[in-house]
Amino acid sequence: MIKKIVYTVFTIALFVSCGTHKKIVDKENPSKDVANFTAVLDQVQKTYIQDSTISFNSRLQYIKNGSSQPKVSIQTNIRNNELIWANASMIVPLGRALITPDGAKGYAKFPKKVYFDSDYSFIEDKIQLKDLEYEQIESLLTGRPLFKLNTQDYDFKKNTAGYVFTYKDNDKLIKDKSKTDVARTIELNQNFVVTKQSFTKPDTGTKVEVLYSDFTLVGGQYFPKKMQVKVFDKKNIEVNMEHKSIKTNTAIQTPFKLPTNYKKINF
Repeated sequence: MIKKIVYTVFTIALFVSCGTHKKIVDKENPSKDVANFTAVLDQVQKTYIQDSTISFNSRLQYIKNGSSQPKVSIQTNIRNNELIWANASMIVPLGRALITPDGAKGYAKFPKKVYFDSDYSFIEDKIQLKDLEYEQIESLLTGRPLFKLNTQDYDFKKNTAGYVFTYKDNDKLIKDKSKTDVARTIELNQNFVVTKQSFTKPDTGTKVEVLYSDFTLVGGQYFPKKMQVKVFDKKNIEVNMEHKSIKTNTAIQTPFKLPTNYKKINF
């Protein structure tokens, strides 16, 4: 279970990282209503994580091709810009994982005693995407935009639910079946907090949707209590995560040591 969760998180982050380092689309044609757009961006900037630590106590369910696995309890501790530590249990301990800017490692006690230890390059090569950034994984888990929003790359519109940011090159990317960028749309609510992030890899047709809901105010910042990740590909995957408690700026523990008598596996 630990491996599946970490692999799903990495897949999504790698998927969107494909479009992170692209050149600005059209410097001479910024989105209409730039004044309002800029004002919204200023508000979005204020939602980015300022806390030194974040802790989630959650229930998680992994679903593959419609087949659900039992719900698992997950304790996640995040030290901003430094590490993500997760401990899984289901009455008894199941496993533990640690993600840092250098890569990911973890181990599972059930059903087999196995461990993994990999930098990002191995996962990048397997998924055929590059430029994975640790910050994107934190953004995914905390409900922040996975792309930097700006007036040059995105069109902007307001609706009754909030705001929608659409990548300007979406139609062209889909038509050309681009291998180097992803089509994407990011939706915010009236509090400038992300409610949905949608991505499509044009060359394969793989789609990812990340939905956030049931927001709560913790330490002056909004966090989603529910997160749903859907990956539409040859194998459809869904991960549902519900936070029972959220704490910020508290002392956290991140004990981790790879077992010496477990079998090493690859992603």
